[in-house]
Amino acid sequence: WQGVLLCTKRLLYVCLAPISFIKATIVLANIYAEEGTAVQYARSLQQFTCHPVLVLKGGYKRFSACYPFLRTQKTLWMPQELDNFQPYPVEILPAKLYMGNFEQACDQQIQKDLKIKAQVNISEQPRDCGAVLVFSTLGISRSSTVTMAYLMHSCQFSLKRAWDYVLKCKTNVRPHRAFVKQLSDWETQIYGTTITDISEPNY
Repeated sequence: WQGVLLCTKRLLYVCLAPISFIKATIVLANIYAEEGTAVQYARSLQQFTCHPVLVLKGGYKRFSACYPFLRTQKTLWMPQELDNFQPYPVEILPAKLYMGNFEQACDQQIQKDLKIKAQVNISEQPRDCGAVLVFSTLGISRSSTVTMAYLMHSCQFSLKRAWDYVLKCKTNVRPHRAFVKQLSDWETQIYGTTITDISEPNY
């Protein structure tokens, strides 16, 4: 089970699941308590598992405030329930940036819980769960650059063909000059040679 065992300062509800199912353990330590206490708990738990035991400062109160959707009164989990447990994306920047997989990207509950407002899909798998919106502040430079890069990769467009196609769809696109150079490098990387002459005035 790729899940988490949560323990409070007093080690309540340690037996949330059979120890054989535990893949990661987190000890919730009160941020004002002595660090040594949490470390002692972690070392004790480490005797029962070969997987990492992590110490999360702030205690249950802080954890609950940051991740209210992970709170539960449930203290007993059956093996089948653990097998069906849906892990959440990895948090890279707290409440700002997450990294996950395609299944998580299509999970509406995860989108709601993490307050996801935008997604970047770099997988080879098409999104059956909806369309993708690529956007930037003005929708002129950055978003058009990413869109062209996607067309070059997924549709085998040259830079020129991608440029003309996006320009036909949105007439005010104008990638920054540095982005144009990156697109040219991307074209060379894809095809092994430079096809589009970006020195021409329209680029």
